[in-house]
Amino acid sequence: MKKLSILILFVLICIPSIFAAKLIVKLEAPDHAPGQNYGFGYTEYAWNLKPWRAMDEMLLSEDGIFEVELPTGCYDLVMLHPTANKVKYNIFVPDSDEEIELIVQMDRLSIPEKIEFIAPMGNFNNHTLTEDQYLIYNSENNSYTLPESMLDTPIDQIYFRVNKEKTVHIPSLPTTEYDVWASLSNVITDGNSSIVFRPDEFRRGDAEHKISGSGADSVYYAIHTKLKDIALILNQTLYTAMRKSNNLDSIISLRNAYYDELLTFKKKVPEKYRWLFLESEYMFVEKYHPANMKLAFYSIKENRQMREKVRKSPGYYQYQTEKVVLAHKLIENSPWLPTYIYEDFDRLDNDLFRYSMCDDTNVPPGYFTNFMNHVLETSNNDQVCGTILYDRAQSLSYMFEHKAIEQIDIIKTKHPEYKGLHDGSIDMFLKKFKITEGIAAPDFSIETLCGETFKLSENKGKFVLIDFWGTWCGPCVGEVPHLIELAKSIPDDQLVIIGLSVNDTEDKLNNFIAEKKINYKNAMCNKEIQQEFGVNSFPTTFLIDKEGNIVAKNLRGDLINQVTAYMNK
Repeated sequence: MKKLSILILFVLICIPSIFAAKLIVKLEAPDHAPGQNYGFGYTEYAWNLKPWRAMDEMLLSEDGIFEVELPTGCYDLVMLHPTANKVKYNIFVPDSDEEIELIVQMDRLSIPEKIEFIAPMGNFNNHTLTEDQYLIYNSENNSYTLPESMLDTPIDQIYFRVNKEKTVHIPSLPTTEYDVWASLSNVITDGNSSIVFRPDEFRRGDAEHKISGSGADSVYYAIHTKLKDIALILNQTLYTAMRKSNNLDSIISLRNAYYDELLTFKKKVPEKYRWLFLESEYMFVEKYHPANMKLAFYSIKENRQMREKVRKSPGYYQYQTEKVVLAHKLIENSPWLPTYIYEDFDRLDNDLFRYSMCDDTNVPPGYFTNFMNHVLETSNNDQVCGTILYDRAQSLSYMFEHKAIEQIDIIKTKHPEYKGLHDGSIDMFLKKFKITEGIAAPDFSIETLCGETFKLSENKGKFVLIDFWGTWCGPCVGEVPHLIELAKSIPDDQLVIIGLSVNDTEDKLNNFIAEKKINYKNAMCNKEIQQEFGVNSFPTTFLIDKEGNIVAKNLRGDLINQVTAYMNK
């Protein structure tokens, strides 16, 4: 009874709050010209995610004033203007109905001290400018000119891109996290004059801006910034080391150094802010515990024997117990839990049961499920409740299709603002139940990395195996050797294999294909094809027969015998 009462007490304290604060943001650009939009975006803060990668909402305003209501939680903010450097900021919305105001004086646009690459970005004559050869450099006045002869028709927008060869640009906004822009204020030209880029007109060096206001604690910003920096460096360093190094001990030593840095930083922070580190510590264990790193290392190196040895080791049990203990602390001590973390919590009761950890962790059976059930009963936070229900739907979808659909129906009825209902992910999830064995496969056409056009309907008379995958996906990479052997065993006039890579870059995919000596077709998958096949987990495979019908899904492992059996039916 004591444990149950404690659980209820902490659940009542820690459920996502019904409170929402009004956030007022006032942006002041250094050189504001009429007609130029300010941009403002926000997303829920997450220690392990890149900042500004995908805002929950992006807003535009000509006067630079934004008003939004945000539920209790931590948020990443990004503020933009064509003549100014982007401003990043973190805030914590407390458990109250108070008003938070931020007044942001944005700094004049700056460019790097050292210019290695400049290219114009614009759209005219149905051609996008992406090559530096269009620019004429004048060494006398250090300027770059886009000549009048190139501007014979109007350009919608023109930017000069500095030191970034590849980019994704959000229309109407001056920058994204991936870009360093030297902008000409969204110049609209009639094609009657040359456009000149003069680096000396821009401030050089690091950006500076001033933020003042009321209701926002600047200490949160300092802590979040430091935690984010640690996370980004850790991700980049360890990912590179895991791919390129064979010295596992040195990689783990590197991890330990970053963990020590995190704990040292925590000791310097006043007690009132220490709860902010719980999420970081949990994610550090969840992603970078030595046992989990060993598992990832041997997965990358395709050493199944060592991978299974790690799973059976005392260190792996320790990894599971530390994760459960920290998750328990998060629930008990944090006034706010990030939405994404509920996806992890939904699986922890399974770990408690599988590894018999209740005595070692002092966490009762069903603790996390009971916590989330209480959240669903008491919270009006659509994002949190939608996340829990959607994650449950995904887990149920493998064996209990009707129960999975029930979870989605609850989201639609009770939590209509859940972002998955509006970004296409729920629709794509439901589509997977319609794309099944026995129906005609959706036709599609795509250009392969070799420059050929692959059209599914043109391969009738052969079997086709489609593999939706990514180089970032451990299980996907684990299936690659089986696909290579399959391609060697069955002639391509009988079976065509095509890998459709999701969320990869072309360079990364080409390098991986060369490294692994992949011997079957591959292409960069687009969102339309992914949605047509209802794919939202990886790897997902479809075996298509000679008539173009789906005969099997999610074949794995010994593909030669499985595929041959279908071909011989």
